[in-house]
Amino acid sequence: MTKLQVAFFFGYLLIQVLVPLRRYLASWFHPRGRGDIMSDYRWYFCWTMRLRAAIGVTVFRIYDRTTGETLARMQASHFLIPQQAGFVSRSPKAVIQFAKFLERSLKAKGHKNFGIKVECHININGRGPKLMIDPEVDFTEEPIKIFGRHKWYWDDAPSDK
Repeated sequence: MTKLQVAFFFGYLLIQVLVPLRRYLASWFHPRGRGDIMSDYRWYFCWTMRLRAAIGVTVFRIYDRTTGETLARMQASHFLIPQQAGFVSRSPKAVIQFAKFLERSLKAKGHKNFGIKVECHININGRGPKLMIDPEVDFTEEPIKIFGRHKWYWDDAPSDK
């Protein structure tokens, strides 16, 4: 075997071990300490990804930016089939994508100067519902990230919220 073949083999082997174990490795680099190792962003591509069960309720609050008055409260189930609506409640990437869909829909209907805030309570593995998304964030001003974490997604919700 050449050195290039050996390097490729060990690189491949390293990737096969580190990618599935990244949820444990990410625990040490979490910005708020160890956090919850069963949180959403760490279980992608993991061997144990099906060990996590989550049920949630997500409400999108559309409000007037000038007065702060709530214009409407909507759930994803008003627009999506039940399986899709359930996925929106469990996935932070789906939450922001659905909020952007609502934003485009409202702008197309002529609405202006509005914001969208989200209340998302998720019950993970039967531990009881907890707030998983910062309810003060306006999703019309948030970018969609393909890679990385959103700062508004809490792995371990603050106890005072």
